[in-house]
Amino acid sequence: MKYLLSYFAQIRHFSPNLLPLSTAMWDPKWYRRNGKPYIDSRGVINGFRCDILSPSFTEPDLFPCPYHKVGLNSECKFITQYINGLNDIDIDKVTENIDTICNKVSEITNFIMTPVLLVYETPSNPCSERLPIMNYFKSHNLDISEFDPNKSYIDYNYN
Repeated sequence: MKYLLSYFAQIRHFSPNLLPLSTAMWDPKWYRRNGKPYIDSRGVINGFRCDILSPSFTEPDLFPCPYHKVGLNSECKFITQYINGLNDIDIDKVTENIDTICNKVSEITNFIMTPVLLVYETPSNPCSERLPIMNYFKSHNLDISEFDPNKSYIDYNYN
């Protein structure tokens, strides 16, 4: 399976075969309705999560990160701890979790779904879970790339 990575604001550019999966600790309020997934006006299903990739620590000294605005994510305790947490997760559990969600949604929509892992930050923000997620997938030889709103992803997972 091919995977994409993006941020919440890009959902407005998704086609119905792209399934947003939040990896964030907390989702934006609009992402779920009454705590449940929903289909938006363009046919894109919002509200699913990939909790296995979500940061699970809440130490108060990790927030706010003093390096966030200067882009030194190698110094950021949050990112360092997130990378360490990813390294402890079995990639087979991650892909099984994502595949299960995509397959269930595919049964309902009749689309072959392409999972899009979501973070809050844009690609220009180096203090983000984006790079650790990309590196984690690539280190396991999984095909993951940044979502491009100018590219068509219809039939993306057929090949």
